[in-house]
Amino acid sequence: MSQWHTQELVNTAWAFAKLVFINEPLLESISSQAIRTCSDYVSRDLSNTAWSFSRLCLANPPLFNAIAAPAIRPIREFGPQDCANTAWSFAKFGRPNVDTLLDAISARSLKLLASI
Repeated sequence: MSQWHTQELVNTAWAFAKLVFINEPLLESISSQAIRTCSDYVSRDLSNTAWSFSRLCLANPPLFNAIAAPAIRPIREFGPQDCANTAWSFAKFGRPNVDTLLDAISARSLKLLASI
């Protein structure tokens, strides 16, 4: 996994989530690598990673904590789907300590709605 690129990690997690198929060793490897590298992810990668683990009902606090801070940085790049996926993913498990992220998603969503 350490040699996989971001897109390969995110796409694999997304595919397993779309199929609702859990392979714990694979998903744990993806999670471990994502925790180390998600500060370099773009908005879509962050939202898709969070969505994938939430869709599979895999509460992974270290992964979600690692995603929360980097997600605020590119929030201006989030589209409507990124905002919805990220907010839903964090809400699904009642993630604590993500008020700043949810505030940022709310502000971005309001800007997106105002531009319609």
